Amino acid sequence: MTGAPTHRMSGTPEHAAWEAMRTRCRAAPLYLEHGIKVCAEWQHNFPAFLAHVGLRPGPHYSLDRIDNDGNYEPGNVQWATRTEQNNNRRPRRWGKRPGTGPATNWINRQRNSRGQFAPKETA
Repeated sequence: MTGAPTHRMSGTPEHAAWEAMRTRCRAAPLYLEHGIKVCAEWQHNFPAFLAHVGLRPGPHYSLDRIDNDGNYEPGNVQWATRTEQNNNRRPRRWGKRPGTGPATNWINRQRNSRGQFAPKETA
């Protein structure tokens, strides 16, 4: 039998995460807008990606970029829980009206939205 060697991991959570990462960088507007890319080493090489990130530690973990402004590349990707990812987010954009923004509080290190606020000077 001839052909390229196989990694035998198609259909695994790790392979699905790799495929989703590549798709986001090719098609998701936010990723395109911020210029987020997959490094050349991982672009077409699942085994190289897996060698850097390892197996997913459990079912509640997904792929996370440590520096949200950085690319998918060695040293900037980890498996993280939803809570860890929520704590590692870009700040939300301010409200639609100038001078307004999100009113939030923090419970168990999680941000909870409470609507919009206006600066004291205009309230």
